Amino acid sequence: MGPTIKIVCQNLNGPCSFIALCNVLILRGDIHITPPSRQSVTYSFLSALVGDHLLRSSSPKSPLSLEAALEILPSTRYGLDLNPRFGHIDGFRQSGEAKEEGKQGSGELALFAMSKVPLLHGWVVDPQDEQTWDAVVEKTGDYDAALEKIVEGEVIAGEQVEDGEEDEEKVMKAVEARSLWTAEQEEKVQQAHLIRKFLSASRTQLTYHGLFLLSSHLAPSSLSALFRNSHLSVLFRRPSTPTPSSTPQLGNEGPALFTLVTDESFANEPDVVWESLEDVEGGASEFYDGALSRSSPRGGDWVRRRGEEGLISRERREQERTDAAAPLEGRRPPSLSAVDEVARYEQGEGRSDNE
Repeated sequence: MGPTIKIVCQNLNGPCSFIALCNVLILRGDIHITPPSRQSVTYSFLSALVGDHLLRSSSPKSPLSLEAALEILPSTRYGLDLNPRFGHIDGFRQSGEAKEEGKQGSGELALFAMSKVPLLHGWVVDPQDEQTWDAVVEKTGDYDAALEKIVEGEVIAGEQVEDGEEDEEKVMKAVEARSLWTAEQEEKVQQAHLIRKFLSASRTQLTYHGLFLLSSHLAPSSLSALFRNSHLSVLFRRPSTPTPSSTPQLGNEGPALFTLVTDESFANEPDVVWESLEDVEGGASEFYDGALSRSSPRGGDWVRRRGEEGLISRERREQERTDAAAPLEGRRPPSLSAVDEVARYEQGEGRSDNE
């Protein structure tokens, strides 16, 4: 059993991406929050720790990467522009702004790379679905490009198409009435339909193929940052051999993946440290303590519901803010919300096997 470690919890408007990065560094022992009696931390305090870590661990061979990471660090208070690629669990493309300016890698990616924190997602197309793979991965690649392809197809079809079966029928009817389209236009409309169908079927930004890749490719006891549901969380791959305290419950058939529970609703629940990641909707997830034994909130279902409602509320506000900013552009949902001045820092039993 490793030592008790405090983790940073997310308050109502806390910056999930930055908190996930900090918690990975804390669990690995790369940064330390002192004194142990501290109950809260400011964004400035945490960013200073991360900035110091980047300077201490940087290599002279990658000055551009360090510069990009330090430049983007202040922006973590407001949001990160993460653009997943649909062919790989570690695939993220740099932002359009970075590409236009000719930068060698965007600051968002450099920040995690310099921190040696793997940035992952499970929003991956199954290659066995050859038609979808060709349209979404081979001919599109990433989320930003997918939105552009959808808009392009809708313009050709002559209508803006929303999600839903009725709208899907409209698209197919437009495809059938393509007598005036060129072969290129027809292909673009069909691609837009396949892309929209994939995005609609993977609303949680996680597919079962992606979940399989995460489970099978991550090293035992590894820590990483997982992008899912427009949110970043700490992802832990359990050890190949369960700890003695968890053997009776988990055996060799227990969950392989866990996400760190950081909602402040659970800040006073020391037995709730991890949540299993077993399906794309989250319906099969269960809570586990720091030793990976099943647990439940001492506050009962009320605490669980409060945590779930808080997450749903944050996601709804983020989506509403995005829709208000660009109602017709179909922009990517933000990966984190605006940050309050103080992020909660409460006791948890997160444990890294490297300790």
